[in-house]
Amino acid sequence: MNPEPANQDPMNRARAWLGFLRRHFGAILAAATGIVLLQPVGDDLARWSYDLPFLSRRSSRVEEAVIIYLDNDSHRDLNQPYNAPWDRALHARLLDKLKAAGARAVVFDIIFAEANTNAPASDEALARAIADNGRVILAAEWSQIKPSDEVEIKIAPLQALMPHEPFVSAAAGWGHAKLPYDPDAVVRAFPANERAVSGFDFFPSLAWAAAKFAGSPTVRKPGGEHAPRWMSYYGPPGIIAAYPYSVNFLPDVPDSILEDYYKDKVVFIGAQLSADFSGKGKDEFATPYSKWTRRFSPGVEIQATAFLNLLRGDWLTRVPELLELVLVIFVGAFSSVALQRTISRRRVAELLALGLVVGVTVAAHLLVWKFNVWFAWLIVAIQVVVAYLWALVRHAWALGIQKGILQRSLTLHLSPARVEQLLKEPELLKPGGRQQEVSVLFTDIADFSKLAQRKTPEDLFKMLNGYYAAALKGVHQTDGTVVQLIGDAIFAVWNAPLPHPDHRVRACRAAIELHAHLADFEPRQAGRPQFVTRAGVHTGPAVVGNLGSQDRFEFTAIGETVNLASRLEGLNKHLGTSILATRAIQSAVEEELTCRAVGLFQFKGFGNVVEVYELMGRTDIAETTRPWRAVFDEGLHLFRPASSTPPRRSFAKPSSLAGAPTSPPRCSARSRRRTGRHSFTSNASRSFASSRRRKTGAAKS
Repeated sequence: MNPEPANQDPMNRARAWLGFLRRHFGAILAAATGIVLLQPVGDDLARWSYDLPFLSRRSSRVEEAVIIYLDNDSHRDLNQPYNAPWDRALHARLLDKLKAAGARAVVFDIIFAEANTNAPASDEALARAIADNGRVILAAEWSQIKPSDEVEIKIAPLQALMPHEPFVSAAAGWGHAKLPYDPDAVVRAFPANERAVSGFDFFPSLAWAAAKFAGSPTVRKPGGEHAPRWMSYYGPPGIIAAYPYSVNFLPDVPDSILEDYYKDKVVFIGAQLSADFSGKGKDEFATPYSKWTRRFSPGVEIQATAFLNLLRGDWLTRVPELLELVLVIFVGAFSSVALQRTISRRRVAELLALGLVVGVTVAAHLLVWKFNVWFAWLIVAIQVVVAYLWALVRHAWALGIQKGILQRSLTLHLSPARVEQLLKEPELLKPGGRQQEVSVLFTDIADFSKLAQRKTPEDLFKMLNGYYAAALKGVHQTDGTVVQLIGDAIFAVWNAPLPHPDHRVRACRAAIELHAHLADFEPRQAGRPQFVTRAGVHTGPAVVGNLGSQDRFEFTAIGETVNLASRLEGLNKHLGTSILATRAIQSAVEEELTCRAVGLFQFKGFGNVVEVYELMGRTDIAETTRPWRAVFDEGLHLFRPASSTPPRRSFAKPSSLAGAPTSPPRCSARSRRRTGRHSFTSNASRSFASSRRRKTGAAKS
């Protein structure tokens, strides 16, 4: 039986899904945030999305409608009670005046539900005036039917509360005056035409009935009776022209003035305090402007606004639910992907997130202003914020991992204190190189190849680990940078990547300290071959930088300065020395270290002759080594081209002095003739110089 394909392995599928979630979690999170906020939990954001575009929307001029208010002044001027219905004979007289003024229609936002048994003549006058006017729309009402205890009703029907029958018969139309309002008392949704009112197949709203009478194309077109609509306010409360009820009965107001008020306009009549008489409760509602203006709209003004929306066809429509869902999913995914790709450039990501939020905001406002369409754009803006915050968290998490990688990598190169300092300057870790002056140290273990042949790999690695632990102390104590550990060799620099004004002194001290630490290390290797280490130190310009990436720090230095330090390390074998340095770097420590000049050398591949010194140790050995160093200096002086005295005898003297080298150097006549300067090696190394020349580039001697 064939094994199950790898792509069908449950573990592989689980890993694939985990990888997918890890890569796209931000997009999933942002999209899920939008989906959740489209539910009732995000209704407040949806309401604010509806409200905010109105605040910057320019108010529209309204000429088709006007309002007559039953206000406090009218109560007082006409001597009408605050706790009882108004005299209906007044309404009859007002209708006559409005007819004479040429009003297009009259809409009462007042429910005349019952007959006035105390003044039946006023009812008759009102019924006659309604019929005579022929353009009157009356307000009705509905209420929820309370089921009896014996009958369980899952959905309680609505019960109609109609105007007094003589009024209905005389009127041109009627509609319910119910206004839907949200928990914050703002009327946003349109007054709905009801279908569940007992005894009626269609129970229109007051605005719908008025718009139908006024000939609105929208109302006359079949099929749109129950379409969802949203209020489109033309401005803050008071945007529609309004007059006190009592102004129509003032003796000094001629009919010509009333004609200017009402001719060819739909007149809405309602209270600023209540729906039928004062004391029954305020008939005021909030609008999108109320949170800032602290002003509320009487219900009759909102009824007039709904009528104008139907008449003009400029009500608001909300984006369909499915399209809104697709929008939040797309924006959530897109913003998350875009921000995660740019978050490494913090300013770019911030500008992108800000641009997305501003773009969504501007688009939402333009849709309301120009096309009367709105959607829950604040939810989309929240998605962008969530995507940005997730990108920040993910980036910070990734930086933490990168910092850990860098820290582990840098620990191989730098002391812990310098690692912490370098991590605070991430610009230094970017790929690329720059030229600057550095001091370079190269070390190597003498006869390491022979030693490696005699040891097992396990023992060799154990010994090398101990060797490096001791040797690198000198580099780290002077804050040097270990560029590479190549087999048995150490390559370190100073003044890069972090600056050291005294880098020459540090490099020379490190070479001396390295040998001091190895001196403490070698006694612990009892019974084992000792590690004899040679070092070369030089200073000069080099190209330094990170040849790796921001995730992996591969610092290095390139140039002739590095090559010359390597050649100096190889020259030690020919001179029988341990630490050689050029005059360029030795001059910085000649007062604090014991040094001696060993000659002038021309290295292969270098045009200039190099003055080389041996770094012998601290100043505490200066007195014990002074006698033979003085004799050696005398011989070196005689080695100059201007001297006629052979230097061999002077070079031979130090061998009889305590602590002096045992092999005097030999002059190279060919070098004298070729360069006019002299280079020399020890007798013991002369025969080996030619075989090592290719490898080390040592002086032609």
